[in-house]
Amino acid sequence: MRDGLLILGVGNVLMTDDGVGPRLVAALRHDPRQLPEKTQVVDGGTLGLALLPMLNDASAVLVLDALDTGAPAGTVTVLSGTACERALGQRLSVHQVAVADLVAAARLTGFDGTLGMVGVQPHDVGPGIGLSAPVAGALQHALRAARRVAWELALAGVG
Repeated sequence: MRDGLLILGVGNVLMTDDGVGPRLVAALRHDPRQLPEKTQVVDGGTLGLALLPMLNDASAVLVLDALDTGAPAGTVTVLSGTACERALGQRLSVHQVAVADLVAAARLTGFDGTLGMVGVQPHDVGPGIGLSAPVAGALQHALRAARRVAWELALAGVG
């Protein structure tokens, strides 16, 4: 049975700003009361297609990731529905193939839920631990956006 919202942070914490998704997940886990009931918050790291069963068990998925839109570093972008899938198709996600293939595989195997994304424009995705100053400075804004989108999905009937 598909039920609830999956918040999925993806990224590699060993590649500077690429680790923004897992950092957002860690922050959301600090106070789960600020999220709707039936919300699962998962650090997907770089697992790619191994995350497919989680998507197929959810009514909606919110992806948290570094998102290269060409905007200034630290810019937070919120996408939903077809706009989110178009962005993945254009390979705007730093993970490009991994997230796009995961969503495509989920669609092929029956996932028909809503998809949303909160992305942060990276400054540096080279090897390194920790976020760049512009991305670290955007974390609170990205957290507020993630919580808002989570509630919007829940109020739309997700769970």
